[in-house]
Amino acid sequence: MHSRRIGLFLAVIAVLLLPTLSHAYESKVVAEYLKAVDAKDAIGMNAIIEKNIGRIPSEIKALLYEAQMAKTPQEEKEANYYIAELLSKSLFDITGEPALLIEVKQTVFNSKLTPQVRSKMQGGFHIVEFPPAGDNHHNVFKPDNIEISTGETVRWVNRDAKAHIFASMSVIGKGGIFTPNIEEDDHWEFTFNEPGDYYYICFIHKGMIGKVSVVDGPGSAPAASTAPAKSTAEPSKAVPVKKSVAPVAPKAEEPEAAEPKTKTEEAAPVAPKKKQRAPEPEPEEDEDDPFDF
Repeated sequence: MHSRRIGLFLAVIAVLLLPTLSHAYESKVVAEYLKAVDAKDAIGMNAIIEKNIGRIPSEIKALLYEAQMAKTPQEEKEANYYIAELLSKSLFDITGEPALLIEVKQTVFNSKLTPQVRSKMQGGFHIVEFPPAGDNHHNVFKPDNIEISTGETVRWVNRDAKAHIFASMSVIGKGGIFTPNIEEDDHWEFTFNEPGDYYYICFIHKGMIGKVSVVDGPGSAPAASTAPAKSTAEPSKAVPVKKSVAPVAPKAEEPEAAEPKTKTEEAAPVAPKKKQRAPEPEPEEDEDDPFDF
């Protein structure tokens, strides 16, 4: 009961701070829920979820479907993704079942990545660089979305003037990655002995995210066509690889969503489309919330 009161209090604070965006998908349930959001009625929001608890999963799927359509304007994509997260988080708070929230978080994360490529080993390693800031990018992993095979090692090389530190998020994927502070011209390595998807984020820089998919066998992603990376000197700060569960990434404002790169797995329910007010990305919440990133 105490934790639920805290969650309700945080929901009230969240809706008080949220401006609005337009979104494309609308149903009666979503419209009622967003009306409660606009009215800053956290109790009403929970009541709508509980009343329509059997329909909420399909509403969330519809929002994801609409967000992934190429014709959907970018602002509406971001709004639909956020509403899906908000609904799935409310559903999780009521039911305690995390599966749908995890699926939504994974889908939103994947939408911010470039298309996945099958990485080619260079000198016994798969290379991921932190390139220097340019006109069209800064604080990025390059490539940010690779597929490798079980037992292979990824080496992250810092070509940037700034240090970076990152970890994988075990709440939505595989854990184990937890780096030290990687300074300029330094590198860090991790050997992936377990298959699965490793979603990782930089603790320091907003929107600096990456993913490593580890598969048994040759994999299915298209081969990477990047040029060989520059050779790197052995750093003095390299640390041994340790297997550990990554901590939850510290809270940060939601990064701007990029064009979705994943294929839709389910068709959306039929629903009328019109402009509707929707909240911006979720503000910081309880420090103990493992899904707050």
